[in-house]
Amino acid sequence: MNSRQNEAIATIAPSPARRAITTLLLLVLGGLLIDSSFANRSAVVFGSITMAIGVASIALAYVIYRTTRHSIELRGSAVVSTDGTLLAELDNISKIEIGLLDFKPASGFTIRLHEPMPAAWKVGLWWRIGRSVGIGGCTPKSDAKQFATILQARLQGIKPMSESQRSVK
Repeated sequence: MNSRQNEAIATIAPSPARRAITTLLLLVLGGLLIDSSFANRSAVVFGSITMAIGVASIALAYVIYRTTRHSIELRGSAVVSTDGTLLAELDNISKIEIGLLDFKPASGFTIRLHEPMPAAWKVGLWWRIGRSVGIGGCTPKSDAKQFATILQARLQGIKPMSESQRSVK
C-alpha cells in the first residue's frame, strides 16, 4: 500500500466532554452503589448484589475510558479503528443506515455488510455483530453524520476532496 491509501479520508473520534462525562457518571454510580451496599447490613443478599453492580460500574468506566481514546478512520478501502482493528472492508459494505428509526448506536449509524464478520465490541465507540457494524456512542452526532456521508459517497464511487483541494477556491 502506498501512503496515499493509508491516509485517513474521514475520522470520527469521541469528544473529550462526552468521554469525561460518561466515565465520571459511571464512577459516581459505582461509588454510590458500593456505599449503599454497606448501609443496610441486615440485607446481605441485596448488599452483595448492589456491591457487585457497583464494582461492575467502576470496571465499565475504566473500559470506556480506555476504549474511547481511539477513533475510527476511513482509510483506502476499509473502515478501521486507530487501534488497528478492521471494522469493515468497503467491498463488503452493502448499505449505511443513518435514519431516525434505524437500529444504531446513540449519535451514530449502522453499516450493513454483505458477508458477516466476527463479533467484536469497543464500548462507547463501535460494535460488530454478524452483518452489522454500529459506529457511535460517545461520538458527536455531527461527526458521525459527516463520516457516514463521506463513506456513502465513497461507496458510490465519488472521491472526496483532499485538504489541498478544499483550501483552493
